[in-house]
Amino acid sequence: MKYQFLPHYFKYIALIFFIPVGVISIINGWNEAHWTANGITFHQSEFLLTITTLISIIIYALAKDKTFDDYIQKIRMESIYLVFFGTLVYIGIRLIIDKNWSMEASKLCFYQIVFYLLLNKVRKNALPD
Repeated sequence: MKYQFLPHYFKYIALIFFIPVGVISIINGWNEAHWTANGITFHQSEFLLTITTLISIIIYALAKDKTFDDYIQKIRMESIYLVFFGTLVYIGIRLIIDKNWSMEASKLCFYQIVFYLLLNKVRKNALPD
């Protein structure tokens, strides 16, 4: 089964959005003040930053690598598999420790995608030349 991925240059487009949004998110996190600029409150801007971050990371994850073969695709699928079961184990352990624990869906999605990207990168770097 062949999956359709975005062309390689979408990685650069995603990074163009992700890096500035990441810097703004870090600055907002340090301030933690309720500010209003041009009628946009802190919570509205936080929502926009979260959506922009998730979209850019998803685009980055779906973009092809420069060299893309069946082995790279296998690594991607195994990474998705490991992230899925790692998430299930993490949620299970957290619920055993604290029965009232909860997490926002957007944060869970964000952490899963970041963990996938890290795992995929580590596995690709471990490839023999």
